[in-house]
Amino acid sequence: MTTVREPRLKPVAILDLRPTQFTVGMREVKAKRKRWHDERPKKGEEFLGKHMIPVILGPKDRHYVIDHHHLARALHDEGVKDVAVTVIANLSTLVETNFDGALEKALQLAKSVDANYLPGWCGPVPEE
Repeated sequence: MTTVREPRLKPVAILDLRPTQFTVGMREVKAKRKRWHDERPKKGEEFLGKHMIPVILGPKDRHYVIDHHHLARALHDEGVKDVAVTVIANLSTLVETNFDGALEKALQLAKSVDANYLPGWCGPVPEE
């Protein structure tokens, strides 16, 4: 049996978001700022509703951004105070109850070939 989950929308202060990507290309941020600046007067709320920031809920219920880093930075630079997020996964208690185990598992996964599509992946390259 498949369980259907309704999407949950939760506005979060943009300053409370925690990025998982260390850098962003400022050209793309500039383009996102222009698009927001153009959309804001006519369809600002609709635009934000269609561009929710996907996050993972981590320790202490903190929101870790897993995509749309450029958009989040652009909105911040444009003075937006709150954004809509969608929680992709709640990993807050996995880490809280067994930090050492969670860290070890995360490091194994991060170095695995299964993570090779992620930006900044530096795992082993299999010999052919």
